[in-house]
Amino acid sequence: MQNRIYYCVKIIVCFLGQISVAFAVTYTVNVNTDTNPGGGGSGSGTTGDLRYCLTQLNASGTSGTIQFNFGVNTTITVAANLPIITQTVTLQPTNGTTVTTINGASQYRLLATSNASLTLQNMILQNGKAKGDGYPVDISDNNVATGGGMGAGGGVYIDIGKTLTMTNSKILSCS
Repeated sequence: MQNRIYYCVKIIVCFLGQISVAFAVTYTVNVNTDTNPGGGGSGSGTTGDLRYCLTQLNASGTSGTIQFNFGVNTTITVAANLPIITQTVTLQPTNGTTVTTINGASQYRLLATSNASLTLQNMILQNGKAKGDGYPVDISDNNVATGGGMGAGGGVYIDIGKTLTMTNSKILSCS
């Protein structure tokens, strides 16, 4: 009887040793600049600029939260299209009351998802621009996903079958 219990415990332990668990992650945007648009943003660990936090979230392989750690209402003006979001994410302020504006300078697409849902809390997306290219949407390459031939999604482009949830948020002057 003891041998059977020992082998059952051994099998369970071996089985459990093969399980990997993914936990939601939190990244913190603590600067309102976009100084490294071609290299995945600037930051370290779980803290950096918006581009860095989006890049890290995508690489994590799991859903998460990106918090904006600004004590006052802040604007982030992007210097290129932001990375396509491939993990379900919530973008929100750390204190729950300030508003963060992401500005595309009337040149760049702001937020686009690929097989991911998006929640925005206390956010303003403004002056985003998706450029139509005559091709269908191809989310496999950040340089191609432009909202398709019609140039849809200058402020937000949500992949088919996924959701956009907005609380105290606005999309302004996007095309």
